[in-house]
Amino acid sequence: MEKFITKDKKFISIIIHVKENHNHLVSFLNILEKQFSPNFENYEYIIVNNSANIEINQYLTVQEKNNISGSINIINLSWVHNIEDAMRAGIDLSIGDFIFEFDSISLDFDASFILEVYNTCIDGFDVVAAVPLISKFSISKLFYKILSRFSNNIELTTETFRVVSRKLLNIAAKSNNSFRYRKINYHYSGLKSKILFYHQIKTFDFKKDFSFSEKFSLAGNVLIYYSNIGTSFSWILSLIFFLVSILVGIYTLISFLILKENIQEGWTTTMLFLSLSFSGLFGILAIISKYLEILLKEIKINSSYTYQSIETYKK
Repeated sequence: MEKFITKDKKFISIIIHVKENHNHLVSFLNILEKQFSPNFENYEYIIVNNSANIEINQYLTVQEKNNISGSINIINLSWVHNIEDAMRAGIDLSIGDFIFEFDSISLDFDASFILEVYNTCIDGFDVVAAVPLISKFSISKLFYKILSRFSNNIELTTETFRVVSRKLLNIAAKSNNSFRYRKINYHYSGLKSKILFYHQIKTFDFKKDFSFSEKFSLAGNVLIYYSNIGTSFSWILSLIFFLVSILVGIYTLISFLILKENIQEGWTTTMLFLSLSFSGLFGILAIISKYLEILLKEIKINSSYTYQSIETYKK
């Protein structure tokens, strides 16, 4: 990819999420610096430290900071947040015209691809995402299929990083939800979006930033907020038990008519009462579940992240 002849005048924000791989942060910054320093006049790094017990300054020394042309902002979160809330902390602090979002410091693509994604974005798009070419089955693919099935055909895929315009972020910020899933807010904002695929290259062995349970919790939040899976599941269960209750009532009447002599007195009325009661109960539960889903989305909005401290380094 050819570099710019003159440095780009737009202000660029680079948001980097760091959790489990602090020891690779310096090398990651050096790779980015080789792309941004020759091509951009003004830019900032926003490092989101999402680890409660590790200091970024243990790995990023004063000398290494001086080797970086752009300003550096380090956000130390008070406790471990999910990836969406952690990145939102960095996004809210950013001031760039275009924002690079790196959810991880695992670099499995050629560094020049970063500029290719940016060039595509300024060519008429408001968000351009980098997506690896993965053909094998993965849990994330299954999750996106479930999301598509129980939503309004929301089609998503695994993204490594993305470039977002300030205009799109301003629109996304108007959302009243305390929980925001960036992929959906970006690609379904009404503005132009694009996906660029790349072939993965061999990289270092990185630790996974989040455990399966943490990812499962985030997936549950996404499904509740952006799909009707909760209501659908409740309706199906309610319908099944409603039908079972009706069948029990029919069985009770048939038993009373055919096996009247062998049935204890009071059994028929008791079973009819129970079957009708549970039929009504499961029907009401299905309706209540819908109301609970709506109320959950309209619950009081609270801040989704908490700063412990913010450090700024400028040359």
